Amino acid sequence: MNILHIDSSALSAETSLPLYSDPRGNYSMSRRYTKKVVELLKAKNSDATVVYHDLEVNPIPYLSHVATTGLFMPANMHSPEQAKALELSTKLANEILEANAIVIGVPTHNFMVPAVLKSWVDHSVRFGITVGDNNGIPVGLANPKTKVIACVASGGDYSQGPLKGFSLVEDFIERFFGNIGITDISFVNLQGLANGQDAVKDAMEAADRKISEIVNNIK
Repeated sequence: MNILHIDSSALSAETSLPLYSDPRGNYSMSRRYTKKVVELLKAKNSDATVVYHDLEVNPIPYLSHVATTGLFMPANMHSPEQAKALELSTKLANEILEANAIVIGVPTHNFMVPAVLKSWVDHSVRFGITVGDNNGIPVGLANPKTKVIACVASGGDYSQGPLKGFSLVEDFIERFFGNIGITDISFVNLQGLANGQDAVKDAMEAADRKISEIVNNIK
């Protein structure tokens, strides 16, 4: 199994504070749970390999004018700057093609994914690599059997109450992967992390059950 592991939180996975003492998060829940998921996948697949990107430590640059213009030109017409700018994009897109499982940590920023993760997405949608064309209609080229597990953390609870439906994270992730041909997506939601120790405890217990269920169901 080839595992692509992406973390996008600006927070650390660890904290020196006692668990639950700061439920707003001096540590990253999304990182904690992507790590747990990857460990479970590796335990189930002894030959698993992992490609890891920490987008806080090594952020993906935004698509520049140089890279964007290069996307629409034949490779033999690329300037040295365009060729260099597209090396990373090509690498990231091919990592998706090679993955059997993609594990993503997603903190919720103003109802959306963080900018560093959006930049990874922008580089990964590549015509001719992850997206093709069928008479003007985009067609996903990624393996439809690839499994995506997204660990989504948020201070608010968007599943109920006045904030219900405010988060755009799940819809964005589904549309991105659907566009490149991957629809087998599971979400591990850790919501209400700013709502006190009991809410944090409940969210973690539910997430532990969810990741065990997801991994156990992977063939």
